[in-house]
Amino acid sequence: MSFQYATCVAVSIIGLMLCVQAQDTWSTLEQAKLQSIPAVAISKNSRFAAYGTSGVDGNASDLTPGAGTTTIMDVSDILIVPKKSMGGSAKQVFEGFQPLSFAPNSKKLALMKGSALYLTSLQQDGQTWGSPVLLSTQTETVLHAAWHPNSSTLALSVAGAPPPVNKLVHEVTDEIIINVITGTPTAAHNRLCLVDVDTKSRVCPKVEGSVGFGGWYISCWPQDSQFEFSPDGKHIAYSYTASTLSNNWTQAGVALLNLDTYESTVISYNTSFQPYFSTSGSLLAFTTLDDGGYRWAQTWHVCVYTMGTGRVSCAGNTTRDQMATLVGWGSDTELLYMEQDRMAVKLYAMEVPPAGIPGRWEEVALTLPAGSRQAGGGVVGGGFRATSRVGVASAGDATAIVFSYETSTTSQQAYIARIQDHTGTATRISAINPTAHVFVTPSFVQWASNDGRMIEGILMLPRGFTRGTSPAPPAVVFTHCGPAMAVLSTFQGYGSVCARFPLETLVEQGFAVLQPNYRGSTGYGKDFRDADRDDWGGNDYNDVLTGAQYLIKNGFADATRIAHVGWSYGGYMGALVLGKALTTHGIDLKAVVTGGTLSDVISHTGTTDISAIIDSWADGYHWTSPAKRQMMMDNSGIYHIENATAPTLMFHGIDDPRMPISQSFQLHYALRSRHIPVKFLTFPGSGHIPADPNQIKLVWDETLAWLANWV
Repeated sequence: MSFQYATCVAVSIIGLMLCVQAQDTWSTLEQAKLQSIPAVAISKNSRFAAYGTSGVDGNASDLTPGAGTTTIMDVSDILIVPKKSMGGSAKQVFEGFQPLSFAPNSKKLALMKGSALYLTSLQQDGQTWGSPVLLSTQTETVLHAAWHPNSSTLALSVAGAPPPVNKLVHEVTDEIIINVITGTPTAAHNRLCLVDVDTKSRVCPKVEGSVGFGGWYISCWPQDSQFEFSPDGKHIAYSYTASTLSNNWTQAGVALLNLDTYESTVISYNTSFQPYFSTSGSLLAFTTLDDGGYRWAQTWHVCVYTMGTGRVSCAGNTTRDQMATLVGWGSDTELLYMEQDRMAVKLYAMEVPPAGIPGRWEEVALTLPAGSRQAGGGVVGGGFRATSRVGVASAGDATAIVFSYETSTTSQQAYIARIQDHTGTATRISAINPTAHVFVTPSFVQWASNDGRMIEGILMLPRGFTRGTSPAPPAVVFTHCGPAMAVLSTFQGYGSVCARFPLETLVEQGFAVLQPNYRGSTGYGKDFRDADRDDWGGNDYNDVLTGAQYLIKNGFADATRIAHVGWSYGGYMGALVLGKALTTHGIDLKAVVTGGTLSDVISHTGTTDISAIIDSWADGYHWTSPAKRQMMMDNSGIYHIENATAPTLMFHGIDDPRMPISQSFQLHYALRSRHIPVKFLTFPGSGHIPADPNQIKLVWDETLAWLANWV
């Protein structure tokens, strides 16, 4: 059941107050067909910018991934005199491609089409770009590419073939065989190759380990800044994975390849990545993981390697969230990075003097066009460490950047800005997702958890509802995945983080929706992110349930109509609230929706692809001590199933290696045995989160129907 509150508006001409029903509800098909900006690039001379679009084609019963486009624009006039939007004197669109990077001479642009690498070149008229030409081979999978300073050579990372499968018998070792997101076989080794763009001749030198993250990854770590040439063309700095064994997931480093000798020097071997050379090439910045033990919390330090001396200096605890994502150098002494600030993602500049010691940082104040602003800030770069959505070019005494940006109520778009003295005025250069739909304005709320710690979240209320209105609406508490992720001020039209649940649609159907950033979430500093160590399912669970109590106490929700929705860690929380919410917080849930579920921390050990994470957060395993085993049982939903009453909808990818489908089978069997209404949908060919647009839309539609029926 869903219902709408009347929306009252004043009509000043006749002095009347009119009450009308809310506009048409945002549909899951509209959500599915929204476009995004997956990649941007800017030329070194700051004349050209490129942005890609991606989306889904088809109808409600047959959706297919769209081919995407790349738009190249002359933006030189925008950077001289910022315009309100849609500046640029020339545009050119290439169907089916995504931009990668411009050559240093600003006359070539590398493009991706699927896993193939193409090249387009600026024509003699100095304005037109030629038809893209295939540069990679027909059979190889290109993961990343970077230009040599001569603009004639590209370095490529190329995925190797997946390991062979013995159909008779297979000895279990510890190797990764499935990509966590897609559920498909991974590469055994990623090679680095240097390709002459004119002759297509290539050399593939031997390097440390597997270039990049070895074909498997922690889904929220930076993946797209894998290597870069030094400005003098004598070295390549690259990130690499020493081993693709599943529990060696922290064994990543940064190395320097000498292009005269093809010998590598390891710079850092402490889960390090994101190498970027300064504009002169005298310094090399990278990030490295804190070695404090709780590596899943992802505390990163900014480090700088001084060429010639080999000295490494790290910034320690200097950035706001200690989770900087590097995007490039604005000058030889200024390093640019993105970082989360509560629910916003902002751009920052860090001073790095010639001595190579990272120092003071400051937010880059970007003035966005009217209609693209939000209190507290929006999201630069798409959130969650996607460096492909920010491009940087030095422009004399200033820096030119192209970037994606979005707010809770405005779609992701591409912008360009000229930054000087840490300030800049941005101009929008894209115009995707035109819609007259008015999205619900969210509120940012706080409440005290059981132990008094203040927790923050996003609250979305039905259109026309005001506090004190009777009856109060039903409510959904959505728990994000992670735990070291967060609810951000990303565009609500895209859906939630993880599985993109249609929260805007739920609100427009009459539900209140609360999205807590429980302890362990990013954006609130290292101490907050570390606060769930040895306590998964403990106080973070309290943070979520006290959020539900906050809704009820303040008249935002009907106490008899509360539901919980979540995927991955949110699915873990869903299994836990299912059996504990009533006994611990007096919340009688009317429905639970859970995907990629973890129901039993004990049986998760040894069955997930990264079992060592359990030791990382719990400082041990269930066999370490009786107390450790009891904690894991107390904080696992399957051991509280005798108290469960809420009808439960479950989703799981059949090939999920992160949360094996056996976790959902356990929960499903227990609920059926207790005669609790349950529906369990599995997705063939899917890993941790369905990538097929038809599967993910089915998740949304089934969720809406389940909540409408039971809440």
